[in-house]
Amino acid sequence: MKYNHIILCKLHLLLCQNVEILQTHIVLLIEETLLLDTCHVEHIKLSHGILELFYLLELYIVGTKHIIAQKNPFFHPTMLFRRAVLESVNGYSTSPETRRTEDYDLVMRLAANGVIGENLQEILYSVYEPQEAYLRHNARTRMYEVRVRARGLRAMGSPASDYIYLVKPLIMACVPRGMMRSVKRLQWKLQSRDTKK
Repeated sequence: MKYNHIILCKLHLLLCQNVEILQTHIVLLIEETLLLDTCHVEHIKLSHGILELFYLLELYIVGTKHIIAQKNPFFHPTMLFRRAVLESVNGYSTSPETRRTEDYDLVMRLAANGVIGENLQEILYSVYEPQEAYLRHNARTRMYEVRVRARGLRAMGSPASDYIYLVKPLIMACVPRGMMRSVKRLQWKLQSRDTKK
């Protein structure tokens, strides 16, 4: 399809706004389609429409899993979940291997189970993160991140091309703290300039 990205954006908006309605309609369409004689052209079109919708949902989920393979797109303190969603993947892991990566581990396990989150554009509240927060990570926690990523990529059924992101924490572990501080300062300066515009 030439305009997949436009359709995905529309579907994304529909999913964000009307998830329960969409789920109900999909179930009803499937039930109706199974009861219909699919020899008629309009019924075949209906079946094709359902398949197209599932294809777009699949593209959306695969695309989001690819983003999660690169980095955690969600800021930990601002994540909100229904209890049932957390319980479906046994909540946060408190094992030592997930230290400093508990949120990433959770997001990857949720994605592996087909639960994809959303970043709301509306600001609900502000969170303060100290500028020195990056110092919480060291070589050991970066190794934990490699393990969490590898396990998450396997669980999500990620393609081989996504495994390149296992190298990212290893590179981050090798960057001297002084250099990291300079990079972070530049990043904060650019971010503050962008927010003033």
